[in-house]
Amino acid sequence: MGVSACALDVAQLEQMLRQRDDWALFDVREPVEAERGHIASATSLPRRRIELRIEALVRDRGTPIVLVDDDSGRASLAARTLAGLGYRKVSWLQGGVAAWQAAGHRLATGNNVPSKLFGEQAYHDYSIPDVAADTLAAWQREGRDVKLFDVRTPEEYAEACIPGAASGPSFDIARHAGDLQQHDGPVVVHCAGRTRSLIAAQTLRELGVKQAVALRNGTMGWHLAGLQVERGAARALGTPSAASVAQGIHGSLRLAEAAGVGVVDATMLAIWLRQADNLYVFDVRQVDAYMAGHIPGAQAVPGGQVVQRADDFIAVRGARIVLVDDDGTRARLTAVWLRRMGFPNVLVLSGGIAAWRAAGGALESGRVRRAPAGWLAARAGVRLVTAQDVEAQILQQPGLVVLDVDTSAHFRHGHLPGALWVPRGWLEARIAALVPDLTTPVLVTCATGVQGVYAGGALGALGYRAVMVLDGGTASWRRAGYRLETAELPPQDDILLPPYARGEQAMRDYLAWETDLVRP
Repeated sequence: MGVSACALDVAQLEQMLRQRDDWALFDVREPVEAERGHIASATSLPRRRIELRIEALVRDRGTPIVLVDDDSGRASLAARTLAGLGYRKVSWLQGGVAAWQAAGHRLATGNNVPSKLFGEQAYHDYSIPDVAADTLAAWQREGRDVKLFDVRTPEEYAEACIPGAASGPSFDIARHAGDLQQHDGPVVVHCAGRTRSLIAAQTLRELGVKQAVALRNGTMGWHLAGLQVERGAARALGTPSAASVAQGIHGSLRLAEAAGVGVVDATMLAIWLRQADNLYVFDVRQVDAYMAGHIPGAQAVPGGQVVQRADDFIAVRGARIVLVDDDGTRARLTAVWLRRMGFPNVLVLSGGIAAWRAAGGALESGRVRRAPAGWLAARAGVRLVTAQDVEAQILQQPGLVVLDVDTSAHFRHGHLPGALWVPRGWLEARIAALVPDLTTPVLVTCATGVQGVYAGGALGALGYRAVMVLDGGTASWRRAGYRLETAELPPQDDILLPPYARGEQAMRDYLAWETDLVRP
């Protein structure tokens, strides 16, 4: 079957969004551009990351895919890339986000908007109780018996938490609900802002911890109240009692049944994994457990992260979503919240990892890095050179232009001497101004060699006849002991920093934006 890519107008996109749930809509601009304004149902997939992520996001190459940009030409180029990878129903929106807006649609601002909107809706719908930073600080000064937990990832917790908090990541804390019921004082959960703590607090309350509350606005609210965070903390949840584990299993079963969560056995999941249909398998345990042994093809996404960043991981809304853990508690609770968010086809692996092994399924350990889409053909289509060859011969070529096509952060921290930064997503639009002569020798670099290979292929397709790609990128250059240069660049659209890394005003703006997503 042939593949092609074509333009789509706003009316056609409106019809698709209204009538189907088997499609994927990608914004191929850089993250900061998308944050400023995007179509609400779009998944952010910068053009430079298509080959790295597309097969995890869309397995079925017959899936309708629409790409959106700002009418800069990046969407049509990305469409051709996908068509070249065998995706058969690819189109791009004519006129980009401006055309969507001109047709009377509002653009969504921010990132992970569907999840954060849902979190604010849940806050009002469930009347989730929260406590202000000043109140919690007063409780601590008074010596009140407060159980305090950080429900973010362990890495976020170690970076900065509310003083005295223990790490209770994702839905792991739900296994402790039975024990926490016995606590006389408040049980406070926090994240960086709002969504994860609201979901965690309501989950605990539905499992019987009626004194569970969320810390209003998380670590950002704490900082804005003039209070100090704690850095480098290492307090853990500990081991729940057997009775508490059993209560978590029973409670999660009750909630999953009420939410309409499905169940799949290991044999059927193995069949689905062999098929080409769209399927997302998320291992919702913590990353260390995933690394010790997981189902091949499963992605490591602890449950709270799936809910918080659903649009990042689930591009085809109607696809099967299978959640996996060990005793089922975390998988079922993740599934409950995904169902409440409106995902239609959410299932839990019956019996978890143990059932998979009992059915003869193999496990992988570590993080298995699969080759990007089209990698072998792309690599075979460019001239690769070693760091030693570059240093000894190629840098001395008359008129040589060295291009670094990776992120601005990579370029700042270390690039080949004399390299120019040209982000891969903008390569075709900017290359003629930098290298007008198609016979000019060009050396393409990046951090690892991956972006360089694809960029080298793009330059060849444009007619450049003397293109070389540094095999292994600047990582190989550094390993060879050669010098890298650093650079100062103003903030660029390819790096979206969290609001707490952008200063106090950014935190205030973010929290105001989030709470205004739903006005009571």
